[in-house]
Amino acid sequence: MFINFENNINEALLEFKNILKAKNILKQISKVFPVKNYLIIEAFALRIYDKKAGKLTQDIDTLISKKATKELDNFLSNFKNINRNYFLDSEWIMISEKDIEIDIKIKSKSYEREALNNPNINIINYEETKLAVIKPEYLTLMKLETLRKKDEEDLITIFSWKFTDFEKLNKLVNKYLPHIYEDYEQLKLISFLKNLHNEGNFK
Repeated sequence: MFINFENNINEALLEFKNILKAKNILKQISKVFPVKNYLIIEAFALRIYDKKAGKLTQDIDTLISKKATKELDNFLSNFKNINRNYFLDSEWIMISEKDIEIDIKIKSKSYEREALNNPNINIINYEETKLAVIKPEYLTLMKLETLRKKDEEDLITIFSWKFTDFEKLNKLVNKYLPHIYEDYEQLKLISFLKNLHNEGNFK
């Protein structure tokens, strides 16, 4: 299945109040952090894969390896309004800029390390840079961990994609989040039924 990643990124950027600043932040992230040390995650990653995948908030989320301390310090030196917070045993660094926020998640989970080190990591060419984007299967694990209403909606979207590797995903959920495997299966079923209805095969 062909995905026009560059077009999806440009369409997503149109939803930001300051398009140029959002674009420059993406480029800055890709230049400061080496591949294998960062991934674009959350809503922006969803939109890179699917231009119809929900409305964006005014933020860009990234997962950063703990090994990238020098790169992180270098990146943070460009900003003033920086806050640190903890959510579900994960450290988040939130950078507040005018019209945009950058949320940085510091790698703390085993599956996050696996996502960063995946040999088939998605590297997407965008203008003069290359963006490292989390694979759908690992993005699913992030969504399953929080499992808010929005996460459920995003998961149903991910499960509708033809390129989601369900064989691998089943193994990942069993390995890392076995306690919510039942919720995962239920959301897969909802997504399947919704797709049948949308395709006109279910009445």
